[in-house]
Amino acid sequence: MREYSGLSGLRSVSSNGIFCPKCGNYLEVTQNGFFHGELFYCPNENKVMAVQLKEVKTSKEFLEQAKLFSDLDKIRNKINKKNYKEIVKLLDNANNK
Repeated sequence: MREYSGLSGLRSVSSNGIFCPKCGNYLEVTQNGFFHGELFYCPNENKVMAVQLKEVKTSKEFLEQAKLFSDLDKIRNKINKKNYKEIVKLLDNANNK
């Protein structure tokens, strides 16, 4: 089993919170450096939970699609209000060719 660190931004991918698998309530984030990541506390169930990742076998096409989404996120992070007009011009020029 592998240990994955640095998962603090994991809950921002799909929504602002992670839900309890038993009661559906929002889980509260509890920091704990011993586990190298975030622990989540459910007040309704009175339990602490951790996110676990499991490597799965996928098709080549699925891996290519995942890489495309990853590349798009890297590009989106580089766009800001100072350079977006230049990027729009470059895209317009590329589409007009």
